[in-house]
Amino acid sequence: MMPPGQLPPPLKPGPVPPAHVACTEDAKICPDGSAVGRIPPRCEFAQCPENGKDFCETADDCVCGGIDAQTENCFVGNKKYYDLFVNKEQDCPDFCTGIDGRLQTKCVEHKCALVRGEPPEVGPLIEVIAEPAAGEAPLFVKFTAILRGAEPKDKRFYCARYTWTFGDGADESPIFECESYEFMKEIHTRFQTTHRYEKPGAYEVTFEIGGVKSKPAVVLAAPEFLPPECDEDSDCVPAQCCHAADCIIKEKRSDCNKIACTMDCRPGTLDCGGSCACINGRCSGKNFQPGVDTFTGPRPWQVLHG
Repeated sequence: MMPPGQLPPPLKPGPVPPAHVACTEDAKICPDGSAVGRIPPRCEFAQCPENGKDFCETADDCVCGGIDAQTENCFVGNKKYYDLFVNKEQDCPDFCTGIDGRLQTKCVEHKCALVRGEPPEVGPLIEVIAEPAAGEAPLFVKFTAILRGAEPKDKRFYCARYTWTFGDGADESPIFECESYEFMKEIHTRFQTTHRYEKPGAYEVTFEIGGVKSKPAVVLAAPEFLPPECDEDSDCVPAQCCHAADCIIKEKRSDCNKIACTMDCRPGTLDCGGSCACINGRCSGKNFQPGVDTFTGPRPWQVLHG
């Protein structure tokens, strides 16, 4: 204990905290093209990421082209590095695509790389579009087949009989009359039809013309969950304003008051003697004209050539 009246010794001063350190604002460019700054208190550059100049998350991070200014090699890698260190005025012929044009720039295991793809398809080709491609059965689908890559007067496709295959056991191959080939301006490259899928399932649809067959378009008809759409025949109307061959509930058809239709009677339609009926809760076409169409049940519209 201290003697009475004696003051305690003065406290020793503690360490003085260093003053706030301000580092210069210059940056260091890392191998992957990113930049790091200096960090206090020693103002050393932060550590660069371990990623290299070929690092990527997706293929959008990658680019191919130009000459790497640091290695003088043809470049494939990430875009940040490309923007900073690649000479874009120079290039390597066929480096990014390959002589056969099959190389593609991809992100493989987080590294930009050139990957050999499938051989390019050569025309003519046919694309089939289904609208809608999925829905609840019974499903009414509009199909469009587009012929691409054919010459405007390719005789293989002039007045050629085409075939739709709907995947449910039904197909369609209409017959039509054509003018002489000498008077033909261009071949038809767009074909449309519709089909109704009564049962749930996955269906592959193809279109073939002139020896060229499309890749399948897949239609998914889901099990029915909705209540019946009609109660009696009067609930149903032709599905199209003109030359319809199937029927829908009248609330779903567009206004036909301002549409004028031709008066010809087309095979496979409701034009001459056909009518609509409510069958098992669904609107269907029936009573096609005897002698014109052998079908007695619902059938999609026939889109005639020309």
